[in-house]
Amino acid sequence: MSSKSKYERNIKVNAKTSSGRTSTTINYTLCNYYFFHALEKEKEAKFKTIDERRKWLERQVQTWVNEQPTACVDSGYYEEMLAKSIFNEGIRRAKELYHSDNLQLDL
Repeated sequence: MSSKSKYERNIKVNAKTSSGRTSTTINYTLCNYYFFHALEKEKEAKFKTIDERRKWLERQVQTWVNEQPTACVDSGYYEEMLAKSIFNEGIRRAKELYHSDNLQLDL
């Protein structure tokens, strides 16, 4: 079993709660896929080093977390939200690509 490189570690985020601040980690693969691929940032983002890319991704994730409701600060909650966002972005793109609201998807 190989370990993850330091660039593929889960992403630590800080969140405000009603009782103060807390931190949690979010799955790297979900974050990377959503912020870099699903939102098509790879088309506009040019990084000189992998460190720049990792820092960019961490900023994107932290900004997104800051926009989420503070009622629930939990990595599972954030990861579920990312999975739903990836799914919804895929549906949006398919509708745009096929110029149809009826994609015959049994959802």
